[in-house]
Amino acid sequence: MQEQPAFTTLVQEIQNREYEEQEEPLDRVFERLQPKIQHALFQTSPDRREDLEQEIRIKLIEITRDYQWKENPEIDHFIRWD
Repeated sequence: MQEQPAFTTLVQEIQNREYEEQEEPLDRVFERLQPKIQHALFQTSPDRREDLEQEIRIKLIEITRDYQWKENPEIDHFIRWD
């Protein structure tokens, strides 16, 4: 089994690529966070889950593209990997 890159590595990879080339590392971020996304979705009504998932993904894209490394603590500080 191949070891997954650190979350911070994925975010840096996204930020270092051109907009058109960010899809693959963004997909890996979504894949890694899918269990947490699903957990959040099951806490809401079924008719709102699709819209909520789309909003979560949009927010993740914004966060990974705009994260400021020197001004903030490491992103892993905000995510529990249970």
